[in-house]
Amino acid sequence: MKRRSGWGTVALCAVTALAVTAGPATAKTQKKAPPSRVYVQTNSAAGNAVQVFNRRKNGTLTAGKAYPTGSTGSGSLRAATPFPFTESTGAVTLSHDGRLLFVVNHGGNTLTSFRVTQKGLRRASTVGSHGTGPLSVTVNPSNKLVYVLNEANPATISAFTVGSKGGLKPLPNSTRTLAYPAGAPGQILFAHSGKFLVVADRDSGPGEAPDFFESFKVGKSGRATALPPTPASGQTPFGFAFTPNDALVMTFPDNDRPGQGTVGSYAPSKNGTFTSVDVEATNSTATCWIVITSDRRYAYVSNTLSGSLFAYKVSKGGALTGVHNTPSAAGVQGAPLDLAVSRNNKFLYALNVDPGVINNNPLAQTDIQIFKVGKTGALTLVGTGAKGMPTTTSGLAAW
Repeated sequence: MKRRSGWGTVALCAVTALAVTAGPATAKTQKKAPPSRVYVQTNSAAGNAVQVFNRRKNGTLTAGKAYPTGSTGSGSLRAATPFPFTESTGAVTLSHDGRLLFVVNHGGNTLTSFRVTQKGLRRASTVGSHGTGPLSVTVNPSNKLVYVLNEANPATISAFTVGSKGGLKPLPNSTRTLAYPAGAPGQILFAHSGKFLVVADRDSGPGEAPDFFESFKVGKSGRATALPPTPASGQTPFGFAFTPNDALVMTFPDNDRPGQGTVGSYAPSKNGTFTSVDVEATNSTATCWIVITSDRRYAYVSNTLSGSLFAYKVSKGGALTGVHNTPSAAGVQGAPLDLAVSRNNKFLYALNVDPGVINNNPLAQTDIQIFKVGKTGALTLVGTGAKGMPTTTSGLAAW
């Protein structure tokens, strides 16, 4: 069987806590906490923009302004999955202190940074991504370095330094080509330590070549050195997140075969390579996106074609246990894509696309479904927000 990426031929297939310092600083020098918001990008080929939603105390959303990125979006570049969204994790990413926002421009081959203010967003810079089809961006713990993942052959990663006002500058000699340049990468993410990066590649080789994911050691200069790839414990590595001690939890949609999705976890070594710890079957189709709460207690995964979300307890070492000893499913009215958790860990947001997108239905739309996170990690549907967004909508970040 020829490997497929993403949703296959008919299928679709996350930050350290803000330290609010109490002390002798005066009211004038103290900064207000970042506003409670949710961010997506329109990913429009006519002009990309970040759409802001203000989050109420009960988790519901009200639409704010849209802020142009100064570049353009586009759909997936994969021939097998020509969907209108980027089909990735990390298309919209907040800095660890919530004061900067980074956005990939998939059609314009650029990366945009914004300063987050109480009134809205202020664009800081738009720079070339040093590749084609940027679809995921990650920021290191210092908030002074970002890496972008470029999709098209050759698939690459490249680094940018971040100035005090959010401006981006390419880091010379930082572009690296992935181990399988013709693959279908889906996400790049810094470990919490900032000492290494991981890239998930849904297509790790031609035909039935064994799947793997890649890790890179990041030196003091900010440049990355490729480490030996880690064999995957499932098929089609897609989305992943880290626990506080850099254990990694990853989703495997398994070429979107019905009921074959899994979630796997890995323990890190000191040199940035990984060893498999746990594999849990979701018994669902297209287990693709994942988010872990900022207190790192719970992981949530989206089963895109099964229209459900699963909740797991996560140990520090990465062992997974279904909430209430089951995966604790929550139904979604559509196909859930990217996930984000509010900074207070009280609400989960799921970017939710109309399944009609598979058949290019012009009436298909995207919205955001809102869930309350219970004390035990279980999810309760609050409602639906951001109704009527285009199916090009990509990425999801929350504070």
